Amino acid sequence: MKRHSNSSPSLSVASDPPLPVPIAADPLPEAPPTQPPPYRQIKLVLDIPAGDLMVARRVDGAKPQTSEKWG
Repeated sequence: MKRHSNSSPSLSVASDPPLPVPIAADPLPEAPPTQPPPYRQIKLVLDIPAGDLMVARRVDGAKPQTSEKWG
């Protein structure tokens, strides 16, 4: 019967030279100018009865769009 020892073999680690740090050649591009949002106000109406979901939308004070049934 072979007996196992609890000591682990010693590991030798070679010291590697440090890796070079990449330097960005060009700075980050400037963000494009922000544009105003396409809508100023969006109102949603959710009707959640016992099984289906009805959604209606009204954009910028316009006439409400037809309700859609989801689910």
